[in-house]
Amino acid sequence: MRAFPVAGAPVEKAAWFFAELCRPDAALEIDRAGRQALVGAVIDTCENAEDEARIEILGLDPALVDEALLREALERAEAIAAAGPRSRLAVGVPGPFATRLLEAAGFSPAWRGYEMERPALPLPPVETPPGMRWLDADRSWAEPLDAALRPAMATVPGSFVPPFAVFAARLEAQPIPTRILAEGGRVAAFVRPEVQGDRGFIGILGRAPWARGLGLGSLALREGMRLLRERGCGSIGLEVAAVNERGLRLYRAHGFEVHDTHATWSKRLR
Repeated sequence: MRAFPVAGAPVEKAAWFFAELCRPDAALEIDRAGRQALVGAVIDTCENAEDEARIEILGLDPALVDEALLREALERAEAIAAAGPRSRLAVGVPGPFATRLLEAAGFSPAWRGYEMERPALPLPPVETPPGMRWLDADRSWAEPLDAALRPAMATVPGSFVPPFAVFAARLEAQPIPTRILAEGGRVAAFVRPEVQGDRGFIGILGRAPWARGLGLGSLALREGMRLLRERGCGSIGLEVAAVNERGLRLYRAHGFEVHDTHATWSKRLR
């Protein structure tokens, strides 16, 4: 990728999008003056609550980017998405696209998300429920974890569940394994902790629909925070949709506070 990386879009993220999630005809590349000005993709292979394809801008050259180029990028992205399986096209704000450009292209605000954070302080131990145990998820747990994760994410704004084959392969490629709370051969709850520099991040958190009401969301969150603190993280962050009231209550009860807000704008395609 010759274009300058976008803030928050590291090279490994670009490789993940292009190698695993991007259809061959869904790459978004625009050149100017013989140089690569913008690199991105329209991601429409992942299941999500809004049935959205999503524009991901992974790199751009500020010296070459102007309003005409961004307008062209939106037009190309819409053409790619219209030929794909999703009924809407979405893009994150703030980002390279000004809201007036999005409005002119027919986009409108869809939902807001919060970035939350708390210090990685010590936590008192909590007992694991009888008959359950914490495990690192490897490929042998891909099907039980997928069976728990997809219905758990089905109504969550901003959910991003890749095709099963990609999901299963990714389990063994993560620097920190996804943790699962298992009961026999089924998954009751799950958490994917990530390290970003000296900061920890809760990437995915949830519990299976059959395990609702057992307090396992709190247990999984604490397990993720424990692992990140052991990795030396000074703070722990996560993202949550503003309409996810249950999630907000859980995170605030565990000391997380909102420190930034972002939005998703979308456009109906069909």
